[in-house]
Amino acid sequence: MRKLILILLVLLCGCTSADVPPEEPQPSKETEPYTKDDPEDPQPSQQPEKAEEPFVYPIQQNNNWACNGSGISLEQNVEKKTVHLNDCHEAVFSKNNLYLKDGNTYTLTMKASADADTAVRIALETEGEVLVSKDVSLNGEAKDIEMQFDNYGSDVYDVFLNVYFADGTTSAVHLDSILFRRSNPNTGAAVNQIGYVPNSFKSAVFSSDPGNYFAVINVKDDQPVFYGIVGNGREDQRYGEYNYIGDFSAFKEEGIYYVMSETGVGSHTFTISSDPYRSLYKDVLRFITLQRCGCDLPEDFGGIYGHEACHTAEANRTVHLEEYVDVSGGWHDAGDYGRYMQTSVKAAAPLLLSYLINRETIDDASLEAGNGVPDVLDELRWGLDWMLKMQTPGGPVYNKVTTKLFAGLIRPEEDNENLYVLAPWTLTTAGFAGAAALGSLAFAEYDPAYSEKLAAAAELSGEFLLGHGPDAPYSNPSEFATGDYTDQDESDERLFAFASLYLLTGKKSYYDAGKNVYDNSSFSSLATNDLYDYGRFVFIEALQPGDPFREQLLNELISEAENDISFLAENNYPCPLRNFNWGSNQIICDRIFIQESAWHFTGKDRYRMYASHELNYLLGENTFRSTFVTGYGNDYPQHIHHRIAMISGDTIRGAMVGGVAQYLTEWTEGLRLSEDTPVGKRYIDNSDNYATSEVAIGYNGCLYLALSFFVKGK
Repeated sequence: MRKLILILLVLLCGCTSADVPPEEPQPSKETEPYTKDDPEDPQPSQQPEKAEEPFVYPIQQNNNWACNGSGISLEQNVEKKTVHLNDCHEAVFSKNNLYLKDGNTYTLTMKASADADTAVRIALETEGEVLVSKDVSLNGEAKDIEMQFDNYGSDVYDVFLNVYFADGTTSAVHLDSILFRRSNPNTGAAVNQIGYVPNSFKSAVFSSDPGNYFAVINVKDDQPVFYGIVGNGREDQRYGEYNYIGDFSAFKEEGIYYVMSETGVGSHTFTISSDPYRSLYKDVLRFITLQRCGCDLPEDFGGIYGHEACHTAEANRTVHLEEYVDVSGGWHDAGDYGRYMQTSVKAAAPLLLSYLINRETIDDASLEAGNGVPDVLDELRWGLDWMLKMQTPGGPVYNKVTTKLFAGLIRPEEDNENLYVLAPWTLTTAGFAGAAALGSLAFAEYDPAYSEKLAAAAELSGEFLLGHGPDAPYSNPSEFATGDYTDQDESDERLFAFASLYLLTGKKSYYDAGKNVYDNSSFSSLATNDLYDYGRFVFIEALQPGDPFREQLLNELISEAENDISFLAENNYPCPLRNFNWGSNQIICDRIFIQESAWHFTGKDRYRMYASHELNYLLGENTFRSTFVTGYGNDYPQHIHHRIAMISGDTIRGAMVGGVAQYLTEWTEGLRLSEDTPVGKRYIDNSDNYATSEVAIGYNGCLYLALSFFVKGK
């Protein structure tokens, strides 16, 4: 008669990919664009404690086999057996966390072998009930084992994976590649749904209990390729959520994958690729092209977003008198048809920096494809031409061109209300001066005459600023209700202007003016249309190493980057924000640029790694398990606030929404957001909620710059 010895797998040991010890991400110049030498290896702030290599479990006292701090225990008072679980660290279960959800078919798969002919029984059991079992004859050749169980009726908790050995068994048994799948996994694991470059932080954040282990599954054959330990269970008060993280940074093989935990918490699919953002990069710029005003946008380029020339009439520049000026062109700001200097500069500045820093990443394939000019310069010329029209004699620059009220739900070519150009403002003059100065540098190679025109315009406004202090903050005239973009402090615009003018001309007057602004201002890069990060970058780029002002700016930059890294280490979602102002996704892009700037100036790859980590938040590793970019990922915004999208019901591809906005106002009424909603969850995909779901040229410009550091050169 056969006596069965019950082995309960109580806590299977920690795990990594098969036969490969976990490793820290290392720079790889073959697979990563722009990787620079870094004497300090980047350390994942959220990496769980690493497991050791697989090994044989010797017999110990107290009926236990040692397992790197965990254990495989025998039922009491039974004969001890030696068990070698080959690559047991690949198993994905534990005694108390194997859980069967009602309404699912569960499949258990593994590879099993033995050193000699051996009979075993493998079973899934609760206390007192066998759910499914299988008798298997094992030998030295690995055998694929598959068992299924239909769980319909109720949830089942505390399920054990048990292995029984026949009486007298002396052979070691090897269990490998154990995986438990359910037919209808949820997607409670948040990942970057667009993809990861091989050498980057890669993690899944679980918002429901994932158990102790997770696996990365190859979509091609639905087989596990990597196993990891779930770690860092903690509460994130921003989201009112207790969550966990599974880090798979060490896995770098290119392909298409998804994550699955032992309790059936799964993710959307994602890619690992040396160039995962190329298509997104192009469409982010294409959205800005589709926001062009005053020109025909052909249907074969824009689809339903194509339209005839709009807003070509001259604008009244005095509101109450009949004085008109041609200010056609430029970009529609967002979901409305206004054209604002502030937001146009916020779009143009990052586009200019992306070209000046990473020009080798940019194609010639957009609306003016084949003209031999990089696409981003074609787009910048359209925006800068309009800005030049907005400059008045003597250098001051108009604020905006709009109708008195926002247009209704009509297409842009149908908006025939009177246009008005609003008074010049020193803040918009400063933003223009900085953009024109960088534009002059950007166009020097492709169009020297245009470069000189921009330089002259930039200096005209720059000289005006040297002789004039800040104007009072702008506010709309009483009869206007379009965006006023009130800004109480123009020091960031002035620093950007003087830094760019100094880089262009080398004139000491601009250096002195910029340093004076810096010394007498308090800056924050946590406002939607802030230009400080760009001004700081340009000044560091313009000044020679050893210059005291340069070192001051660089030290401040590194300190900010490190502060964000420290904050990321305290949380599982890779979002660097503590609070969420309007346009929070744009602000996150600016924080990404801080990490990228630190990498650019120090060469330390650690900053590139954390820049990519923050990018993961925008592309799906967030509490909503959605990307914030239309048309990208398995789950993305479907109901954006954009007039053509709202009329047609068709969402444009490649537009980033504003994201979480914690300060509730009248437009959130009836939209499931309230003061009880945690601040990090105050986002809803609803076209009426323009605080969170509007798209904008400034948002996309900032995302374009963030992506430019991770797109391969041509």
